[in-house]
Amino acid sequence: PWTVPTSHLRLADVPDQNFAYIRLADFKLPTDDTKRSAAADAYRDEFRRILALANERAPNGLILDLRGNTGGDIPLAEGLLQYLTPREIEPSRFALRQS
Repeated sequence: PWTVPTSHLRLADVPDQNFAYIRLADFKLPTDDTKRSAAADAYRDEFRRILALANERAPNGLILDLRGNTGGDIPLAEGLLQYLTPREIEPSRFALRQS
């Protein structure tokens, strides 16, 4: 259900341009603190590796698919945003009260 036809990664009026597609299903990390840091590093490293490949093979743009993303580690997700822009992203600090 999460596949994207390759025809959707090109624009009809500019067929020589290629767009990359990355789907992130979640930002979940282990709850065990001894494994959490290593897992976060591995997630970030893999995201950077995939972005580098995407930049080489599809330099015209990126489709980042977060549909159905079940959430997870917010600092990890915010950190990944930093790889998508040269400017520093400062997350908004707020909390929602659950009732």
